[in-house]
Amino acid sequence: MDEHRTDASERERNRRRLSAVTLIPLPILVIIAVCSVLAGCLILLSLVLGTAGNSVSADLHYQCDTAVGPDPSSTETPATSAVSTTARAATVTPPSTNPYAGITTRADDTGLSQWQRDCIAAMRSAPYQLPALRVPNTGPAVECAGHLAMQQAGTRWDTGTDGASEPADLVRSVVYSAELTVATGSCELVAAPVPAAGSSGCRPVLPATIAGQGVCGQRVDPSAASMGDLVFWEFRGNVPTRVGVVVADGRIVTGDPAAGDFRWQALPHGDDVRVKRVLGAGDGS
Repeated sequence: MDEHRTDASERERNRRRLSAVTLIPLPILVIIAVCSVLAGCLILLSLVLGTAGNSVSADLHYQCDTAVGPDPSSTETPATSAVSTTARAATVTPPSTNPYAGITTRADDTGLSQWQRDCIAAMRSAPYQLPALRVPNTGPAVECAGHLAMQQAGTRWDTGTDGASEPADLVRSVVYSAELTVATGSCELVAAPVPAAGSSGCRPVLPATIAGQGVCGQRVDPSAASMGDLVFWEFRGNVPTRVGVVVADGRIVTGDPAAGDFRWQALPHGDDVRVKRVLGAGDGS
């Protein structure tokens, strides 16, 4: 009996709701329906735009982290770009022009950190970064670069007459000479030409300073570092102060600032280490 009464009460309530709806004019019902659909669309759109905005922001942060080193205000090291990390970075062609190269800012904008300002400046010459490469580099130029760097181990900066008078010059000459190997078939260390006045790119020769070289090349996962790759570390003021050339077995040849000579050392590790591939990779121009 109680169940019948409950069912009857529920049917009566439903009848009253239906009656109330039928009393609402049709135009108002249409407006309510349209507004409901629009509200749903706006919510969906906001979610999509929010996701896209977050993706662009994360990608720009990755580009900055690669070009000028770790963000002092961040505790995480970005490892992805807008390009899916499931794709093989080695088979994806980066854009010929960095899409962030045109970013500008006002000098009186107090909302930007110095790291962000330095990043914006670096984007003008830095190549766009795909996800960090996870495959080794191979080829005659790669082997030549490793061989030339190993030859310099044990020599002093001030005895180099072939362009290897300091770490930045060593890197420039090794990369330049290794690339010549493809055309000449000969692997000999020669002095790299002096970059043209006003040149801010990475080709045809690398910049003359470690800071300038740091924005060149394609980022490489340290686990895939191979002969000829460049290693930058000890970032200060948002630029690297040390550079070395990967030679073999997790080792590099670099300059020792205290002794003033080139020597072997283990590949450095840490949040402020960036491995870049300039041989056979997108170097920018």
